[in-house]
Amino acid sequence: MVDSPLTKEFEFVSFPKLHEEVKKSVLDDPDKIVKKLKFPKPVKEKKVRNYRDMGFNNPTMANKRKLARKAHKTLKKRLPSISSLKRKADNVFSKWIRERDNNICVLKSEKCILTIQAGHLIKRGKMNTRYDEENVHALCMYHNYLDFHEPQHYIAWFVKKYGSDKYLELVERSKQIRQFKRGNFIYIIARYENKT
Repeated sequence: MVDSPLTKEFEFVSFPKLHEEVKKSVLDDPDKIVKKLKFPKPVKEKKVRNYRDMGFNNPTMANKRKLARKAHKTLKKRLPSISSLKRKADNVFSKWIRERDNNICVLKSEKCILTIQAGHLIKRGKMNTRYDEENVHALCMYHNYLDFHEPQHYIAWFVKKYGSDKYLELVERSKQIRQFKRGNFIYIIARYENKT
């Protein structure tokens, strides 16, 4: 025994019996010792994702799809919506109509109100004649509202000025179905902005 302060309190004991048992069991069945001894399970290292490398530095298929979706969204955001283009086309066309008719109501009467609007003979819901110059004229707010409920005044004025053949031709044109796309609205905006 070694003389030290620790050995005075504790005694080292050898275990000869245990060693002999282990030797015998290993010689008899080497797998037995492996079964008796418990080895710790291997610890799997957790994969830590570096989210900074999720972009172009790590081009996996999932990331490529994500990047494609983001690019598509940003591309979509850059294009103006059809409803905003339609609103702008309406404003530009209305302004041009009012300037063409010198901001004077075509159905002049004592009931005319100062506010001039672009009045559609055949209503704006028919897209084929919505931006037709023959279909739209400057009307005061009163006559434009009256035209919605009693269109015969506006129709009579139109037939008197242009003839019944033009009116029937306009009605036939309005029956044709037409779908406006982004390019059509952009063309209308460019055309009538340049005219004003």
